[in-house]
Parts: sequence; structure tokens; C-alpha cells
Amino acid sequence: MCARGACIISWCHTITLLQYVKDLDIRIYYIKKAIEHGWSRNILVHQRESGLHLREGT
Repeated sequence: MCARGACIISWCHTITLLQYVKDLDIRIYYIKKAIEHGWSRNILVHQRESGLHLREGT
């Protein structure tokens, strides 16, 4: 549960992005995509590992 709707992605999503995506702009890209598409953490990891941001030209 998140106070005042402050949480948009789970803590697991956040930790995963902090550990594996060093570039802030790319991290924000994946946050937006995870929210837009309702990705689970596993889907987020898969999309990151497969280079979604590169395929979409971000």
C-alpha cells in the first residue's frame, strides 16, 4: 500500500531499475513503459534485457 498514491511501480521494479539501468533517462523510459503496460517485474526485466529502448529508438 502506498501513502497518498505516491507509489506507481512496486519496490521490486524500483530496485531492479536502480541495479541494472544506470542512465536516468533510460530508467525513466522503463518506468513509464511499466506503468503504461502494467508490466510485472519479470516482464520489465525481459524488456530491459532485450533492449526495448534501443529497438524503439530511445
